[in-house]
Amino acid sequence: MTFVDEVKTAVTPRAALLVIGVLALQLLFITSYVGALHSPKLRDCPSASSPPSSRPRASSAGSRASRATPWTRARSRTRPPPAGRS
Repeated sequence: MTFVDEVKTAVTPRAALLVIGVLALQLLFITSYVGALHSPKLRDCPSASSPPSSRPRASSAGSRASRATPWTRARSRTRPPPAGRS
């Protein structure tokens, strides 16, 4: 008995089609990743940068800035402080 005859008797057509299908799916998956990553350059992507804040950060634990939540910080940047407060 030759090797080809042994393979024909050991492997069913259904199993062979399943293996070929899985290999084709893997090949498509690998091809999609190679196609997506072949030239990783930003295109049509808006970007912006800003310099660091020039205001010094509050260092004392009792300061108003350290107790402020992100919502109050955002509000305080858009409105000037009331008269009489610093």
